Amino acid sequence: MKDQDRTNFRITPGGIFQCKNDPGWTVIYANDGLFQFLEYTREEFRELFDNQLACVIYPEDLEPLCRTASEQLKKGNVVENENRLVCKSGEVKWIWISCEFVTREGEEPYFYCMFHDITRQKQAQSRMEISERRYDLILSMTQDVIYEWNYETREIFYAPTFEKKFGYIPPADNFPYKVLEMGIIYPDDEELFRSHFRKIEDGFPEAVGEYRIRKADESFIWCRITASAIRDENEKLQKVIGMISDIDEQKRKVFFAQEQAMRDTLTGLYNRGATESLINDYLNDYDGLAAFLVIDVDNFKGVNDTLGHVYGDAVLGDMGYHLKKMSRSGDIIGRVGGDEFVVFLTKIPDEETALHVARRIGRIFHRSIGEAHIQYEITGSIGIAFYPKDGQDYLSLFSRADTAMYYAKHSGKNQLSVYNEQKALELPIHRKEEPDEERPGIQKNFRDNIIEYVFRIFYENEDVDKGLPVLLDLIGKIFDESRLYILEITDGPGMARNTFEWCNTGIPSMKDEQDVFEYVQRPMEFDQNQIYSCEDVEILPEGEFKDWLVRRGVVSTLICRLIENHRVVAVIGFEDCRKKRRASLEEKDALSLISQTISLFLMRARRQEEIRRQQTFSERLLKRVTTCIYSIDPETYKLEFI
Repeated sequence: MKDQDRTNFRITPGGIFQCKNDPGWTVIYANDGLFQFLEYTREEFRELFDNQLACVIYPEDLEPLCRTASEQLKKGNVVENENRLVCKSGEVKWIWISCEFVTREGEEPYFYCMFHDITRQKQAQSRMEISERRYDLILSMTQDVIYEWNYETREIFYAPTFEKKFGYIPPADNFPYKVLEMGIIYPDDEELFRSHFRKIEDGFPEAVGEYRIRKADESFIWCRITASAIRDENEKLQKVIGMISDIDEQKRKVFFAQEQAMRDTLTGLYNRGATESLINDYLNDYDGLAAFLVIDVDNFKGVNDTLGHVYGDAVLGDMGYHLKKMSRSGDIIGRVGGDEFVVFLTKIPDEETALHVARRIGRIFHRSIGEAHIQYEITGSIGIAFYPKDGQDYLSLFSRADTAMYYAKHSGKNQLSVYNEQKALELPIHRKEEPDEERPGIQKNFRDNIIEYVFRIFYENEDVDKGLPVLLDLIGKIFDESRLYILEITDGPGMARNTFEWCNTGIPSMKDEQDVFEYVQRPMEFDQNQIYSCEDVEILPEGEFKDWLVRRGVVSTLICRLIENHRVVAVIGFEDCRKKRRASLEEKDALSLISQTISLFLMRARRQEEIRRQQTFSERLLKRVTTCIYSIDPETYKLEFI
């Protein structure tokens, strides 16, 4: 080696050395940096390793280093690589090494090498990779989609769960305009979607909204989108980070419950409250000709009194079926009393059209029914009022049509009457109503009231665990039950736990009993509406179920089974410990709908608890990962993100 080369070795910082191109990478000369890095003196290195650098190369890196050197020398005279060296203390350190293969006349070829310590960078890279893997693991544990929107570039990044959930990769540029252009948001929700992010742009720290997002099969599902703003020290918007959560099943259950609450369970027609609301909504938006019909069933009391309410209910249900079958899509049909119906004909061309429809309706109500020698002739008395001349809203139109209907009854029943002032004056001042007649507009039926009250309790008590005891107390007293309970299915097969219970005065609590039953999982004994009814426990066949009821002191019971995703999730039981009783059709309908409504709110609360549990777990996991997550450019080592 020339003297000038040795001088350069001594004054150059870092590790520099010269070595042979032999299997041991024998060191010919090195500056102090190499030995300081390895923690050996020159004498120790010579005595222990005979100056062979291969002895301190990490064993797993030696063969790849030799192979890399051989491949790179085929293309030129420079070799570059990253590998590990084992120091005297046993510490393993990373180096980046660059070697020039030097051939000089009269000298043996050798490598002229320079290296840098990159241990810290490699450790930081490893920690970042671990953090990213843990972050990806946390994201994979939730079905929600995390997104990040760069406000300045208008680019948006979605977590991989978006493609899993929706079946395609959404556009990443020009957000949110590109998303809207491609029809990803349901047309009716587009303006709300724009306002969602406009709210963030206008300075709000966060925004939450519910919108329908397109899937790959062109269907749409309801999602809740949250957005949180990240601003700089000058309050300038930099990024928006948020989450897209699938709430489609929850939304549809709410819509179904709302629709069921609007329906009369016996006929499937709208109930009185829904009929009034829908007609008023229509009249607020439309000013063309419409007809309001009130139909009252003549002679129906005799059917109920002689043939029974079950028979009478079947007749009313059949009438409701035929009314729906003959109606147009825009018409509004409701059962507003025991045997009284409203038909609202929208967008009719003239009054004669309404009269023609009314005559057809009259034929639906005209029938002979009975058993053996008992026969009843029932008909319908129909009163008609026209919008806008006879009234401007539901109550005024109902009053006029009801007056016309009563005129038809007063004139002999089974008739059609159109309202006019003269006929109203001819009617007697005091009407003699049929004893079983319920006057609409005065009070709602029981089912409407109780369901409305159920919804009110849950919306006034956001904590379901606080609202349910209030509701069970109400239901127990109204239906005069002995005991009500809610059993939620646990993880074990057929296992259940008693989470809520209400007991009437003098009835012992069974909430703390330890025995668990499995009958809730079996389809037998439950009807298509998931209802099981037993009016006398004593007639049940011997077995565990009967023993369970007897231990509880039950005389008769009704049980509603709650299904979610084809799986039994809970049962709601109604027990009478004092007497035998048979639940009427109306009671079963009311209790079934109450149970479904309870299930909706209870299961939603349980899902929220599970989400909170997962979030807590994720937060704990993140805390264990590190207190700081950052990104470094692998070439310049510049800190890009923290």
